[in-house]
Amino acid sequence: MSSKVTKLNTSSVQGSCEVSAASLSINELMTVIVTKLEMLEKQIDEKIKAMDDKVEKEISHIQEKLNMLGNQIDILNCPSCWQEFQGSCYYFSGNAKTWSKARDICITVNSFLIVIDSKQEQDFVVSKMTLPVWIGLSDEVEEGQWRWADGSPLGQSFWKPGEPNNFDTGEDCAILLKENNWNDFNCEGKFHFICEKTVNCAQPQERKQ
Repeated sequence: MSSKVTKLNTSSVQGSCEVSAASLSINELMTVIVTKLEMLEKQIDEKIKAMDDKVEKEISHIQEKLNMLGNQIDILNCPSCWQEFQGSCYYFSGNAKTWSKARDICITVNSFLIVIDSKQEQDFVVSKMTLPVWIGLSDEVEEGQWRWADGSPLGQSFWKPGEPNNFDTGEDCAILLKENNWNDFNCEGKFHFICEKTVNCAQPQERKQ
């Protein structure tokens, strides 16, 4: 009887050891799996980062090419004799003319005496000029009704304080001063001028008089 009990107890202990060994194997397996998953996740993150870096470099490269193309287009639209700003071409004359002569010279190349639509545009022009220039603004047709040379009415204005004053009833054309404001002046006076055009600029033919 006692030998049977002993045998039974021994069997129980052996079974318990087998269960523990199985549990240990499962835990080890889980640890290996988790470790491998973590390594795989790290590898995936590294590959994603590498791909992101590559994509960013490609985007940067494409942007550089687009900028270069844009510059080439600007050069084609505005030859060296013109200055480009926000899609328009500007020609700064080398000689002084009356307002009407300046207007006519601009017309010969399908442009017009500059029409200033914004403070940004005026700041650009002033930064390029050294002397007062004619702008395409006058009230020759109707006194006090200032209109641009392209036919559009005056909107935003940048008159010098106290101007326009039509001094001596003979100031019907506008000049842009280096001080970044306008003054009305006799249209028969002679000033340098600026032609403006949007695309395909050509150089006006000026003749000294």
